[in-house]
Amino acid sequence: YTYEGDQLGQGKENARTFLMEHQDIAEEIDRRIREAVGMTAFGPDEVISLEAPEAEALAPASPSNGASKNGAKQPAGVSAG
Repeated sequence: YTYEGDQLGQGKENARTFLMEHQDIAEEIDRRIREAVGMTAFGPDEVISLEAPEAEALAPASPSNGASKNGAKQPAGVSAG
């Protein structure tokens, strides 16, 4: 693999090792890829939390999603019972 005329390595593993040893080049490639696909909403110094929310925060307090008492969803416009 080559980048900007520089040989990163022959094969995937060698290129991976090169990028691990040369973080500045790896970060530049990462930045350019994100810019190319429109992922530039965050600044370089911002830390993004990738932690999953707690299960309690995801569970609804009541079945307000159209589910009946037995858990089966009712079609729109049809009353339960």
